[in-house]
Amino acid sequence: NFSIFFTLSHTQRTTATVHLNDFNLQGNINIAYPTSLEHIRISQATPLEGTLPPQLFAASMTNLRTIELEFLRLSGTLPPQLPPNLQRLNLYDNRLTGAVPAAYGTAAAPALVELDLSSNLLSEDLATSGVWEARALQRLALLNNAFYGTLPAAKLASLSSLQVLILSAN
Repeated sequence: NFSIFFTLSHTQRTTATVHLNDFNLQGNINIAYPTSLEHIRISQATPLEGTLPPQLFAASMTNLRTIELEFLRLSGTLPPQLPPNLQRLNLYDNRLTGAVPAAYGTAAAPALVELDLSSNLLSEDLATSGVWEARALQRLALLNNAFYGTLPAAKLASLSSLQVLILSAN
């Protein structure tokens, strides 16, 4: 296991960024997240495993703009909510299962412009997924999962900001 603890006082910067890329870390993610955290990126830290840290997705994480936890061995389901101001969520190449929670496509995620859930074990009917309600989405990547069904044209047309859509290998 590895742990990272932050101490931010009033005399220090009030924002925090965590980047842990290409480290040879082992175990589970155990991080004490300050509410001032704006960006977190942990990538290619194999064989890091465990589940997505629920405290990272809490409503109290109002400063958090980017979550990138990619090329890891994280398992379990997607958290039922997103931080209120989250703009980018990248969970590429993990072992996540289940469906995309409805909150990812509602007013609960008004700032979300990029969602990449590619190369996981996610499965649901595309026609009924709540992700099509995420009006601010500019980039949506769901490739290499087990999504199924037919995507109604009206759902796709409702995403007027969408610039990139990747659904292959489902």
